[in-house]
Amino acid sequence: MDTGKKFAIGGTVVLLLAVGVRVGLIYHERQEAEKPAEKADYKSDPDDLVFLKKMRPDSLKDEKELIGRTLWVAVAGEMDYYGYAGRKIDGSKVSGILPGAEPLLVKDAIEQAAPKGLPNRIPAGDRQVMLVFTLPKSADPAKEYVVPVGYREAGSYTFSTDDIFFYEDPHKLYSYWTPINGPRSMPTRWSPA
Repeated sequence: MDTGKKFAIGGTVVLLLAVGVRVGLIYHERQEAEKPAEKADYKSDPDDLVFLKKMRPDSLKDEKELIGRTLWVAVAGEMDYYGYAGRKIDGSKVSGILPGAEPLLVKDAIEQAAPKGLPNRIPAGDRQVMLVFTLPKSADPAKEYVVPVGYREAGSYTFSTDDIFFYEDPHKLYSYWTPINGPRSMPTRWSPA
């Protein structure tokens, strides 16, 4: 055989080997891709699975729908509340600070000019919206209080009710949490179990 034919046959053999190796590698890659991926050891936070209801109020009428309902405080130690008697707010002093996860019974929703000199986290606006409530677990469960939950400015309302309160009992929503402040039913601070 002459040298040209030897080179042609040798080149063809090398080319066929290269193509065979490449086809084998492609086959191997595709077989690896079809294997199910190993499951990651992922633990979800149970708090992420809790669904908190939102009311999204946009009028005083929406706030009045809360009358007769029990709400629970979600913002422990952040909202001042004031005495309320004879359809008047006692603006002389703060009656207290809303305790965490404590129930309150909504008696009314009122709108009025923000009392002068009362510090609170809700802007005064043209008029302020306040919830009238009682604290069923207090020493005087019939005594009424008010807490600002929104305001009206230039004819439109802004409410913080969804951020201030739970609409469902947090003791049930977060039943896996345990108290960290002793044997009370629900402390202002909780700890995951």
